[in-house]
Amino acid sequence: MGKVIDIHVHIGTSSSLSVAGGAKTAIDLMDKNGVDCGVAFPMVGFEDPNGVADMVSINDQSVSCVREYPERFPVALGEVEPRYGKACLDEVDRVFGELKLRGLMFHNDFCGVPSDAPIMFDIIQRASKYPNPVIMLHSAQHSMLEAPFMHISLAMEFPEITFVILHPMMSAIQLRASIQQAKLCPNIYFDTCMTSNHLFLVEEAVQRIGANRIMFGSDNPYYQKGEFCYDKYVIENARISEADRERIFCENARELFGIKI
Repeated sequence: MGKVIDIHVHIGTSSSLSVAGGAKTAIDLMDKNGVDCGVAFPMVGFEDPNGVADMVSINDQSVSCVREYPERFPVALGEVEPRYGKACLDEVDRVFGELKLRGLMFHNDFCGVPSDAPIMFDIIQRASKYPNPVIMLHSAQHSMLEAPFMHISLAMEFPEITFVILHPMMSAIQLRASIQQAKLCPNIYFDTCMTSNHLFLVEEAVQRIGANRIMFGSDNPYYQKGEFCYDKYVIENARISEADRERIFCENARELFGIKI
């Protein structure tokens, strides 16, 4: 098998789920599972008693990953919390300007603000001033804050921006919603996180969405207790062509993020 890029690596500590994963923890899991490099972004649910100042600090951690381990984390994204309202917009400029990060990641179930809230449009509008931003959106079919239809609204409003939907195949029903997203929004890509409990979703996604819009994502370090990345195993054993497997594991992420590997 060729190179493997994981586009879903959290760095930091989550107070909500009692999960901690610094860069070294993430790299250790990558090594144990044969992952060459990853796209790093902050842990969701981080403690923020100081509000915006803590958001600034968590983005600094993303930058430190790239600076300390450039071969393992050639790309990083920032996190801007919509619950701070317009007070978060200056951090959008810092993420793309001073920090030179590649995009923004959102997990609206954790921040308590719907994905299609007006402030989300304000944030992405600000991000659109910068060249080729990538917006990653966690998704859940059952969610009232990050349901797939909300992401369609964002992607259709900003057709020039690339969106990546994270864990879009947690169930067969959610995969159906993702297929609809793909039909309506050619600027949406999808990762493979949390497909391991269901049969043949990767095969169906390749058939109906296309391997050129799917990228490997693991949710590192959320599987750290078992240390085995089932989502990678699912792709390795999926009934798809080797060319499609290569696109999912490496080529799509390399092209989207400009990763030299």
